[in-house]
Amino acid sequence: MEHELKEVKQQLITKDMTIGDVVAKYPSVIEPLQSAGVHCVGCHVSYHETLEQGFKGHGMGDEEIDMVISKLNAAAEESKFDHGKEFIVTNKAAEKLMEVLKENSKEGSGLRVEITPGGC
Repeated sequence: MEHELKEVKQQLITKDMTIGDVVAKYPSVIEPLQSAGVHCVGCHVSYHETLEQGFKGHGMGDEEIDMVISKLNAAAEESKFDHGKEFIVTNKAAEKLMEVLKENSKEGSGLRVEITPGGC
């Protein structure tokens, strides 16, 4: 019974959710989605297709879908308290930024971010 409760708690993301909804709620899932070959994060289709439909459209089988959903849940669990924040930097992005700053002898410098409208 305790195991069942734990499993339910960890299912923040299910395969019947749309990519758009998942990304809006848990931006940290973008990297695992892209690592799985799903690059339609900002695409218009991502707001209509479920994760399962999108994954199957990319040629994934049920086992592979379950594995990706598990990875998405792990990423979402780590960042579930980021929801509602205006700007989120993932740990991987922060590490990469620190690496680039160090390579360019700019340690301690900041980062300027601009958002420009566009498509996929």
